[in-house]
Amino acid sequence: MLIVASSIALAGCASNPVPAAAQRPANPAANPADTAAVVDNSRPLAPFASRPLALLPSQYLNPADSLGFTGQLGDPVAYLAKLDEEVEYALASRKTAKQWQGPKVLGRRMRANGPYGVDVFDIGSAPLRDPRLNVTLPLPDPLAANLRNLVALGTESRYVLIPYELLFLGPKGAGRAVLKLALVDARGASLVWLGAVASDPSPKFTPALAVSLAEHVADLVAAP
Repeated sequence: MLIVASSIALAGCASNPVPAAAQRPANPAANPADTAAVVDNSRPLAPFASRPLALLPSQYLNPADSLGFTGQLGDPVAYLAKLDEEVEYALASRKTAKQWQGPKVLGRRMRANGPYGVDVFDIGSAPLRDPRLNVTLPLPDPLAANLRNLVALGTESRYVLIPYELLFLGPKGAGRAVLKLALVDARGASLVWLGAVASDPSPKFTPALAVSLAEHVADLVAAP
């Protein structure tokens, strides 16, 4: 059963709860104004805290940014890598998700498999951002095939957490970094959970945005 996180909404974004997948099969996480700053207070990833799970690198930086933050972050690839490091640090500081394999470990394992390994930095996550994606159906290829190969090549888990889109939203003077995530059953190519977390608001772009965002990702798994 797919669970869609839906609670605290950003100012300027839709505040109505996202309907259940059974009521709305279109992708509920594709539109930034729909689920852009949700924090699920029930800690939806807590059941996976003590289980093997593959945590992929952040996949995509959305260039649509009325705040101008994207133009200040420098190299987008380096910024996404920094965010990944902050997420791993936040999880480790709470002594949780100890069986999760993070981006660096997954990258090494895939490179060790030569031509059979998949590119963990480009897993084919575009369908997750597509508003036409029917979340009740199996994920399409090449995303589904890449995820199956990923878990088959020694990740020790059938579940994969994909931070598939980073964007900056909010009114001037209170911008936030927002990270959308999908938890996938890779063997079944099915979505388990869709949600998004937002950083604390900031009047300007600052490294603290990534730190705050990572802390809120960790909130999905365990209390501070």
